[in-house]
Amino acid sequence: EGCLFPIGCPVWYNFSEESSGCNEPEEPPTLKQGLVESVSLNLLAKDMIYEVVYKDDEDGTKETIVEEISEQKLAYGADCPVSITIDPNEDRFDKGTTLEEGTILFCELSPSDPGKFLYTIMISMEGSRSRYESRIDAERVKYRRV
Repeated sequence: EGCLFPIGCPVWYNFSEESSGCNEPEEPPTLKQGLVESVSLNLLAKDMIYEVVYKDDEDGTKETIVEEISEQKLAYGADCPVSITIDPNEDRFDKGTTLEEGTILFCELSPSDPGKFLYTIMISMEGSRSRYESRIDAERVKYRRV
């Protein structure tokens, strides 16, 4: 249970790392979205490896595809339930504690640090109200079991 993306967690991957710092217009990356099916530890690389399953419907066959993806290349996918913690950079005694709950709407690579993800999250409020918060650092976002 100590992994960032537990089994069944929706994830995005296939982010373009070449897009940072380039002024030329280019096509946005085509992200892949799937579900985590299993997790293993690569002892040599000291990295978690996730088997991600998705359906490919490019040719109308709805073929199931399984890919092995490194933890650093994965981001929480659309509609993934998450908890948001207090910003660890804020000078507060309660940093790291859960602040709010929500669901992932969007994810992008940070323009200032291409190895980091930034999220847009719909945050649940009282009753049927919600609000949206953008550019939330991945370090503040954790999977939330529902």
